Amino acid sequence: NTKVNKIIKESEEDNIRLLIGKYLEPLIADQYSKKTGRILRNREQITHPIYSWMKANIDREIIESERPDPEIKTKGIFVDWHNEEIPDYYFSQIQHYLAVYGYKWASFVVLDFGTMKITYIDIQRDDKYIEDLIKKESNFWKNIQDKIPPNPEPTEACESFLKETYKKSEPVIIDI
Repeated sequence: NTKVNKIIKESEEDNIRLLIGKYLEPLIADQYSKKTGRILRNREQITHPIYSWMKANIDREIIESERPDPEIKTKGIFVDWHNEEIPDYYFSQIQHYLAVYGYKWASFVVLDFGTMKITYIDIQRDDKYIEDLIKKESNFWKNIQDKIPPNPEPTEACESFLKETYKKSEPVIIDI
C-alpha cells in the first residue's frame, strides 16, 4: 500500500467484505452491548508510546471497565474458521491492540452468519506473546523500510498474488 509508495488494487470481493463488516459493525456492537450490559463508544486510532510504527484502531471501547477493546468480526461467509477457537490472525490482532492501547483484556465479538448468533469471548493480555509479537512486527517493519519483500507462504492468497504479479514466467526445474 502507500507505506512503500505502491498502490495495491483491492479486489471487488475484498471491497464487499469490508463493506459488510463496516455496515454490520454498529449492529453487532449494539447487540453485544445489550447482551453484556457493557456500554461502548468509538475510539480513534492511536500510536504506541514507544514504537511509532505500531498503530491500532479498535472497533469500540468499553466505558467504565478498565477500557478494554471489543473487536468485532463476522464469521461464516468470508472467514475460513470452523471451530470455536479464535484464529491466530485475530488473536495476534487483539494482542497487538492490547499492546498499543495498554489494555489488560479485550472482548472478541463475532456474528456467525451460519447460526445468525452473536457470541463473544473475553481475552486476557498475554505479555510474553506481545513481547514476541513486537519483535516480529519490528523485523517486518524494518523489511518494509529496507524494501525487502516477505518470503512466499504456502497459501492460496500468496499463490494468487505471485501468479498475478509474475504472469510471464518460464517453467524451470531446479535440481536439489
